[in-house]
Amino acid sequence: MNRKNYTQLKAKLLKKFNNQCPYCGIKIYDPLMVDIEYFYPKSIYPKLVNDMDNILISCRTCNMIKSNKFPIDKNGNPLLINPLKEEFSDHIIQLDNGYFEGKTEKGKVTIDTLQLNKTSLIELSNKEIEKIIENSQRIEGYESLSKEFEQEVELYMKRHNLEVSA
Repeated sequence: MNRKNYTQLKAKLLKKFNNQCPYCGIKIYDPLMVDIEYFYPKSIYPKLVNDMDNILISCRTCNMIKSNKFPIDKNGNPLLINPLKEEFSDHIIQLDNGYFEGKTEKGKVTIDTLQLNKTSLIELSNKEIEKIIENSQRIEGYESLSKEFEQEVELYMKRHNLEVSA
């Protein structure tokens, strides 16, 4: 893939995932801090390298941690949550203290494999939540928020099973 196609694909994937890492959920503000990621690692599944049902983005941290780790069950099914086909919230919840907890085996394996409860990620997530709530309280009435910001808050809260405090 040439550089221009790579840059265009990256931009499309960023938009598709609302400028968020589909694994850890952090907001991605700079395209240089994101990598094209292959759910089924290309080193293990080279035939899927051009399959758009296998290509996503991730922050550099998740991409490095995941690398070619790909736990499977005894039947050969992935034990990681596939962000292209599954909802994060079906398998993982985020607790009030910012830590993630697996609701299913996939959730638990995803948390462990991607190290989603590492201190730096929890601190970043908590700051992001505080910032969203603080910004919404600065503006008179939640209803007056711009549609874009309102949608961003709802997406973040849904992804992490959180409720917006009034």
